[in-house]
Amino acid sequence: MVKSCYRSILEEDLNFSSVNIVIADIKRKENEKTLNSKRIICIALVFAILVFVLPTSPVKANPTNGPLYDNMVFNISFDVETEYLKLKSGDVDVMDWELTPIQIADARADPNLVTVPVTALGMREFDLNTQKWPTTNVHFRRAVAYLVDKPKIILNILQGYAARLDVPLPPALATYIDSNVVYPNYPYEYNKVQARAELALAGFTFDGSGKINNWATAPGSTGASVIFVARADDLQRADASAMLKAELDSLGIPLDWRLVDRSVSSPMVMVQFNYNIYSGGWSLSRDPDYLWSLYHSQFFYPNGANYEGFTDTLFDQYSEQIAGAPDLASAVIATKNAEDRLIDQVPTIPLWSAKSVFAYRKGIAGVVNAEGVGPNNGDTWFQSYKTSAYTGHSPAGTIVYGTKSDIEGLNPITAQWFWDWEVMNRIYEGMLGSDSYNLALDTNWHTESFSVGTWNYPGGIGNDGSPMPAGPATKLTYVLKDGLKWHDGSDVTGDDIQFSLNYHLLQQAWFYSNVFYTDHVDISPAILGDTKNRKIEVYENIQSVWALHWISFLPIVKKSIWQNVPNAYQYDPIGQGTTIGYGPWKFVARVPGVSIALTANRDYDFDATTISSIDLEGFHRVGDVNYDSKVATADQAAIGVAFSASPYSPAPLYTVPVGKTVYGDATGLIPATTGFANAQGFAATDLDYDGLTYVRDFAIFGKYLGRTAG
Repeated sequence: MVKSCYRSILEEDLNFSSVNIVIADIKRKENEKTLNSKRIICIALVFAILVFVLPTSPVKANPTNGPLYDNMVFNISFDVETEYLKLKSGDVDVMDWELTPIQIADARADPNLVTVPVTALGMREFDLNTQKWPTTNVHFRRAVAYLVDKPKIILNILQGYAARLDVPLPPALATYIDSNVVYPNYPYEYNKVQARAELALAGFTFDGSGKINNWATAPGSTGASVIFVARADDLQRADASAMLKAELDSLGIPLDWRLVDRSVSSPMVMVQFNYNIYSGGWSLSRDPDYLWSLYHSQFFYPNGANYEGFTDTLFDQYSEQIAGAPDLASAVIATKNAEDRLIDQVPTIPLWSAKSVFAYRKGIAGVVNAEGVGPNNGDTWFQSYKTSAYTGHSPAGTIVYGTKSDIEGLNPITAQWFWDWEVMNRIYEGMLGSDSYNLALDTNWHTESFSVGTWNYPGGIGNDGSPMPAGPATKLTYVLKDGLKWHDGSDVTGDDIQFSLNYHLLQQAWFYSNVFYTDHVDISPAILGDTKNRKIEVYENIQSVWALHWISFLPIVKKSIWQNVPNAYQYDPIGQGTTIGYGPWKFVARVPGVSIALTANRDYDFDATTISSIDLEGFHRVGDVNYDSKVATADQAAIGVAFSASPYSPAPLYTVPVGKTVYGDATGLIPATTGFANAQGFAATDLDYDGLTYVRDFAIFGKYLGRTAG
C-alpha cells in the first residue's frame, strides 16, 4: 500500500470561504480554456534536452528481452490540469491520473486521444487523530462523521465519477463489505441535528444560534482549535475539506485551517501527529488484510501507517484475525467484524473511490487497461509501442509518462509516496506476478515454481516480542529462474531474497507488516539440495491465506549493496548510484521537478510477446456479462436485451442534469436491465464503455466468444 492523492471542481452553490480554494478554481478554469504559449515552449525545450541524452531507436527496437521501448521518461507536472494540457499538446503520451469531468468531455471529443474507464483500488477519506483533543472523544468523531455530506461531495465535486465508500474497502472487495453498515444502513448519514446530539454527549453546550459556547471549558478541553490539514495539491480533496470546514464553522467549532502541500502535511500528520482532521488518501490492495496494517495499534509510530493513533483492543483482535485467517471464509467474517468496529469508533471517515477515465495519445498500441489500475501499469510500459497513427512529439523508441507529482526519493525500503513507487515499480520487483485483467490470478514471474504448504510451528517469541502459540503455520517455497540478473549483470540468488526479507523486518519500515509474521527463511543448499542457490523456503509463525501475497510481492534488494546500510531512512540510493533492481527498467537520471529517465533492461527474463500471452490468458472478463467465467451465448442474449440501452438510470435520490452521464454506485444510482455491473463499474453489457450497449459491443463479444477463465 502506498500513499496517493487527488483533486476537483467547485460548484456555485457551495459557500467556500477559503481564498486559496477560490484562487485554485480560477487558475483551473483558465487552464481549461488555453495553454500559455510560454509554457509550451518551456516544456518542449525541457523535453528536448532530456531526450537528447537518451539513446533513440526504431519501433520495437529489441523485442527479444525487456520492453519494446528503449527509453521511458517521466514528465513531471504539479497538478492534473497542467499534465492534461501536456497530453493534449503531445508532450506526454500517457497520463498517470484520472481526468476531471470537464477533461473527460474534452478528451472524448479529441481525435488524438484515447480514453478508458477505471474503477480504482483506492480510497479518499477524512482521518481523525484519536490521540489529540477533541478528536480523542469518540462522540466528537461521530459528530464530524454526521457533518460529512457524501452524496453532495460525489455529485457536486466529483460529478458522479466516484463510488461512495462508507468503510475502507473499494467496490472490488465487495465480498468483504458488511451491508449492515453501508448505505442505506450507514449510521452517519449527513444530519446536523445528530451531530449536535453527539457533541452534547461529548460535553459541549450551545447558544441560541446552535453554536458551541463552552469550547474552552468543556470536559477534557485544552482550549486548542481543531487543526484541519487539507491537501492543497489535490483539488478534489481540498474542495471536500472546504465543505466540511463550512459545516464545522456553522457549529462554532474553532478551526486552525491548514491548506497545504504534501511536503508540509506529511511531517505534520505522519511524523509529529500534529493534527485533528486530515484529508487522506490511500492506494489499496486487492486483499483486505490492509485493514490490519493500516489501523492496528502496533503500527502507530512515526512514519507508520496508523497515523490516526487508533489503539482499540477489540479492533486489534479482529484485524489480527484477518491477518491470520487460514481461509477466505474466515477472512470475510473477520473483515466484517473489523469494519463494524471502525464504523463504531470512527478513526477514519471513508469518502469515495475514484471511478473515472484515463487518457493516452492515439497511435499507441498494446496499452493494457489493468483492473483497478488503468493504463498506467507495468504491462503497458512493457508491451505497448507506437504505430504510424501516433501524433505525439516523443521519438519512436521512447514512451513519455506524465505524472502529477515529483518523487521524494527512490528508496525501496522506506518509500511511502505513491509517485516514488510509480518509478520504483519499474525498477524493483518481487518474485511473482499478478494478472493485469484478473487480480485474483498469481503467476510465476521470476520463479520457475512456487508452492504454498504448512509446517508445525513449535511456538516462540514473535517479531514484536510477544509470545506466539505452537500450531500449523504457512510455509512458502520458491525456485528462482536460472540466470536471473541484477541491473549490474550479477546473478540474483537466494541470498538476496533471504537478506531482503530479513532487512525489511530489521528496518521496521514501510513493508514491516509483510514480514511481521515471518519466523525464518531457509536457503541452505545442504538442507534444500539446491547447489545453484535458487531455492527459498519461507516459514511463517501463523497460518494465513494472505502469506503468499505478503512475501511474493515484496520488493527485493541487492544484498551486497544494502547489507552496508545500517539505517535505511538515512540512505539515498540515487545519490549513492545504487538504484539497482532486476525489473524491466534501469534508472538513468533525474532532474528534480522536471523529469526522470529510465532505459530498458535488455537482461530482463521476459520478452513482450510472452507477457502479452500471459495477460490474454487471464482476460476472460471482457464479454463475460453474467460472470460465469466463460463468454457464451447467454452473454450474447444479455447484450441483446440491453441493446440501445444506457448503462445506468437515475434513482429518485438524485436529479441528473440533462445530457450528463452519471455512473452507478451505492449512493442511489441503479444498474441497467441486465442486472449486472462489470468490474469497472459500468454496465456489464457496455463492453466498450461508451455509455451505451450497441453494435460495437456485439463485435467485441464476438472477438472473445468461447473464451473461458484462465
